[in-house]
Amino acid sequence: MPLDCTPVTPIWVGLDISQEQVDYFVLNRKENPCGHLPRRASALGRLARSWRRLGVTHAVIEATGGFEREVWESLEKAGIAVTLIQPRRVRQFAGACAIEAKTDRIDAELLARFGAALEPAATPLPGPAMSRYRELLRQLNYLVGERARLRTRTHRVRDALARRSLARVIKSLSTEIEKLEQAVRQALEALPEAAQLAKRLQQAGGVGKKTAWALTAELPELGRLTGKQAASLAGLAPRARDSGTYSGKRSIGAGRPALPGPYTPPSRRCEPTSAYAPSISDSRPLANPNNSDSSLSPDAYSSCSTPWLATVPTGVPLPSLDIVADERGT
Repeated sequence: MPLDCTPVTPIWVGLDISQEQVDYFVLNRKENPCGHLPRRASALGRLARSWRRLGVTHAVIEATGGFEREVWESLEKAGIAVTLIQPRRVRQFAGACAIEAKTDRIDAELLARFGAALEPAATPLPGPAMSRYRELLRQLNYLVGERARLRTRTHRVRDALARRSLARVIKSLSTEIEKLEQAVRQALEALPEAAQLAKRLQQAGGVGKKTAWALTAELPELGRLTGKQAASLAGLAPRARDSGTYSGKRSIGAGRPALPGPYTPPSRRCEPTSAYAPSISDSRPLANPNNSDSSLSPDAYSSCSTPWLATVPTGVPLPSLDIVADERGT
């Protein structure tokens, strides 16, 4: 009996996640079932198991500020690989498909078709310890930013009562910040591999404790990337703007959205080389290419004045995860 060598086409499902419900679209090239359900673990688990019986192997979801976590866990438990992408990429894909309308159902279909067309790599689900570390650190960053804004405001407030009110709020925030810093240190100690990487990072000039925290939480691939790839993921690699004989001004940006903020490294100026070979395949070796911007080629620049990125030692054991982040979605 001859073997059936017909290639198996992966079946993708797209899920648009909101606070109350989840819209889905299964792209199986036949009836393409779609619908919505409450964002509850029990309902999601039952539906995910039924999708497995239909042959669904991959799912695409957007970063939605944490609402996606429950959906992600339910899909992983059912054996469905999940890719987490940034909403910006979905809107760009919709524009390429000439789709101007936007509804939850349309977004779910776009996510499924995005997966089928581009076949993005799966995003590993972070473990509980790393999730806690990230959440604590992001809360710390938020409070540090709020305190800085209030301190700036005190210079413009003239009323004595208002100034005393601001001083009390700033003092309260400082107390919370101290507590969170201690909690972040303890959370990092529960992650031996990330703690080792943080110590190695602080051996580089200009990298302090808080920068190391941010990098180990939001850029855990450090240690298995080249300096150019790391600069691209961090949004520090200048992007070319060339066409024909025109050579436009380079600018940095994009990259992983969770990194910019209070812990952004002080030096961001890079020197471009004359060669530039933009290619999506440049970022394929990354553990999660969906977190990088396809317009940022890791091989576009030969030197960067961010030595802490270029000189991170390779071979350092890394946390067994790679998440978006946020992408400002979290």
